[in-house]
Amino acid sequence: HRAVRLSPNLGHLKRLRATYPHPLGNLSLDLEQRSGRLIGRVTVPPGMAVTWQHGGVTRRLKTGENVIL
Repeated sequence: HRAVRLSPNLGHLKRLRATYPHPLGNLSLDLEQRSGRLIGRVTVPPGMAVTWQHGGVTRRLKTGENVIL
């Protein structure tokens, strides 16, 4: 898949760290729930189109590190 949609729901978890190995490179997430908000970082490999959907917001993530606030 060259296009990925991330729509995280951590449920009762306070933190999520994950790496999805892909032929284009690793898609990495480091997310944390703080005061009802989701914050963290998502690292996108070159050539992968990633759409972020959370809390009524949809945005396209860039290649490299993306800060989620």
